[in-house]
Amino acid sequence: MTHTDNPPESNQNSDDLEDQPDPGSRKNWRVTLSHPVVLKGIIALFAGLFVLIGTDRRGALFLWTVAIALIGYALVKLYGTLRLHRKAPYTVLNLIGIGIAVSIAVTIVFWPKPTFQVIGMIIGIGLILAGPIEIIRGIRERKTSPDWSWRIIKGILAISAGLLVINFPETILVAILMTLAGLWIMGAIGVILLGFQGKIDEVDVREASAIIMSWLKEREFTAEERKTLVEKLFFEGTATKRRLFRFSVLMALSVIIATLGIVSNSTAVVIGAMLIAPLMTPIMALAASLIMGWPRRAALSGLIISGSALGSIILSGLVSSFVPMFSDIMTNTQIISRTSPTLIDLMIALTAGAAGAFAMSRPDVSDSLPGVAVAVALVPPLAVIGVTMQAGAYGEASGALLLFLTNLVAMILAGASVFVLVGFTPFFRLQERIREIRISIGTVAIGAIIVVIPLMISGQSLIQDATTEDITETAIAEWLGEKEDFDIVSVKVDGSDIEILLAGPSDPPPVNKLGNILDKELNSPFNLNVNWVLQTNQKYSSPK
Repeated sequence: MTHTDNPPESNQNSDDLEDQPDPGSRKNWRVTLSHPVVLKGIIALFAGLFVLIGTDRRGALFLWTVAIALIGYALVKLYGTLRLHRKAPYTVLNLIGIGIAVSIAVTIVFWPKPTFQVIGMIIGIGLILAGPIEIIRGIRERKTSPDWSWRIIKGILAISAGLLVINFPETILVAILMTLAGLWIMGAIGVILLGFQGKIDEVDVREASAIIMSWLKEREFTAEERKTLVEKLFFEGTATKRRLFRFSVLMALSVIIATLGIVSNSTAVVIGAMLIAPLMTPIMALAASLIMGWPRRAALSGLIISGSALGSIILSGLVSSFVPMFSDIMTNTQIISRTSPTLIDLMIALTAGAAGAFAMSRPDVSDSLPGVAVAVALVPPLAVIGVTMQAGAYGEASGALLLFLTNLVAMILAGASVFVLVGFTPFFRLQERIREIRISIGTVAIGAIIVVIPLMISGQSLIQDATTEDITETAIAEWLGEKEDFDIVSVKVDGSDIEILLAGPSDPPPVNKLGNILDKELNSPFNLNVNWVLQTNQKYSSPK
């Protein structure tokens, strides 16, 4: 009898097993790193980090970084197109994208200085031309399409954005690049992790929205959690009158405290007013109404905000008419700090709005709300409007109004976004009310653009004045030369007006010499006014 040993069953497919790379093997690492999508992720990661933290955002190094990233993107895109053998439409689209990326990179390399202006002009003109087309389509489709109003809003947004890009190309494009850099980093990390998990071939860019929606579904509020937040945000039910009364009392008290703090130029008192101001609740209620598609609740919340703002201005004006100002308006820091808002104030309000919405949606972090109230001023700008209008300083009043509108619009947009991300808005609600939600958010976005324009103008003016002031101080040092006994008391720049105050023991050099120096350094006309005061040193010794 013969006996034959059969090989173990596990060894029968040894050839097949040898063909499958071990997830932890070097070969698998090389395969993963050579995948076009992973390569793009690595390039995006380093480019994003370098753009965010490693370059001067207005210098040549920044432009070269963008150019190198674009060329690297184009090469990897070409490699992926040739390797993956996709269908003709995808190949053509990829080649078009590669051509655009290379063209922009070449423009940056050979014409670095006018790059922002040229690209901004092209983008701006394109948006301005596209806007009227959308508006006309919306008007023509108003009887046949339910989306006609959304087309009109998109057209207005396109025109507004185009004007912004044309007038502020460098600021807008740098902001876009910084945002893209952040998105590059987040997307790159996700792609690289998927690559090393062996799931990179499962990723399809066309399914990105489905992935996001699936993530949102998993984070949805329960019915009880949503009911709790609704009761917190909206003045509804049997306790409506009582809650409105408490809101009105707190609002009036906070306005009075803020007004007294402003006229007395006291920071501590103004902070106290911020802490008790209840205006954040209806603002967050309006944000929730817009993202949920609740027009009646949105209208009521908007009415509460408008009535509160108007009443606050009137009340602060009345209080300031009975209380004397402790200092002049132009030297009152509580007023001056709230009459020249910039984009920094917009970013603060966006962040604070996000923090406020998150704190309201999470009971365990609601203790953070007082800090949010201090971070973004809601009542103090309204009090400044009343105080300055009562004093006849309408320019300062308009600046404070701009700050309030900036805070209001930014908090609504940030709050609406956070309510979606934390799961307050159900997925089915986004689908059912998508048209109403788009129109509501689009309208707020138009308001945001309208607010951004004066903010950018104010910011550009402040930057220009600060630059002119630095140049002037350097020119003064050169002009005075060896006269070290002169002191520069102050240098004030307001647009084209430059005012200098000196102190010294004798007459300064001829002013026309300083003017000639500034003519060489400044690229715009200016008016120079130099004042000096006699500085003497007298001593007295009392008799012993």
